[in-house]
Amino acid sequence: MSSQNSIDLFNTEWKASIAKFQSIAGLKSLNIDLKHPQTKQPMTAYQQLPDLYDEWMEIRSTWDKESLFFSVIYDLVGQYMQPWQVANYLTIDRNAFQAFDILTEASQGNVGEDYSSHCASLAKSLCSLTYFDESLVWAKKACQAEPNNSHFKIVLADAHFLSGDCDRACKMYDKCVSSIPKSLSESVGEMFLATFSIEHGVVPSPIFAIQLGRQLSDPQQSAEFWKLSEAEFYYSPYFRAEHAYHLASKGRNEECLAKLITLVQEMPWLQEASINLKSLFDCFNQNGNRIMPDFQQELSERIKERGWKGKGIFAMATY
Repeated sequence: MSSQNSIDLFNTEWKASIAKFQSIAGLKSLNIDLKHPQTKQPMTAYQQLPDLYDEWMEIRSTWDKESLFFSVIYDLVGQYMQPWQVANYLTIDRNAFQAFDILTEASQGNVGEDYSSHCASLAKSLCSLTYFDESLVWAKKACQAEPNNSHFKIVLADAHFLSGDCDRACKMYDKCVSSIPKSLSESVGEMFLATFSIEHGVVPSPIFAIQLGRQLSDPQQSAEFWKLSEAEFYYSPYFRAEHAYHLASKGRNEECLAKLITLVQEMPWLQEASINLKSLFDCFNQNGNRIMPDFQQELSERIKERGWKGKGIFAMATY
């Protein structure tokens, strides 16, 4: 990519990140005007934030580039945000523990008119921390306080699914999908934007995305869909684990292994993913291909210390 193309992409992604940050945080408006400090003339992100551009250029993944932009945006506007808005951002930015702590502290006071949003934000952070039953409790409270809020309904549907009530969750997803115009193009990109996009989709659910992704049979459409989904739902441990398992089901075992390693290193509290990763390591070890022995030992010790039981879904496989 040429230098000018990179600069243009940087400016475009900066603007897109502002819009997405506003959406995920739940801000009614968000205006970040970059201006020359002396002349007050408008400046592009590249002109005003050259160091950020250099850092952005060093990052490969879509989600880490987005996280970089989010951190700068938060530094600029975080002081004006409510606790539940900060928590929404932190959960999407893969800092669910910090989000939960902020919400717990806020709960000790009077959240007032923010009650329903506070409950929904708490449900989302608990979901990322795999406290699914507790997440369901708070998702229900959010919907009871504001029953017509479509976003809260998706939070509730996800909580139902992860708590084991898959039928109820699927009915809720299907009801939301029915509102999508029938004239929608066959384009995967347009379908994804209308259905799953956190900003614009009617069902911005990583769980529902997994269900649809598994059904796609066309290789090109499938590849495009999973790429879009991974960028959109990388914050979700459920999505990332299930995506890895899907890759294994297609015979892409090394890709599955790489994704599970990254996930468990980043979120070591994930019991199921940790056990499944260990079982996958064991499969590779049987062939004399012992990968990351120090990390394997650390993983085994953590599983033992926490009393996690199970053979893992790869226990009977050979690679």
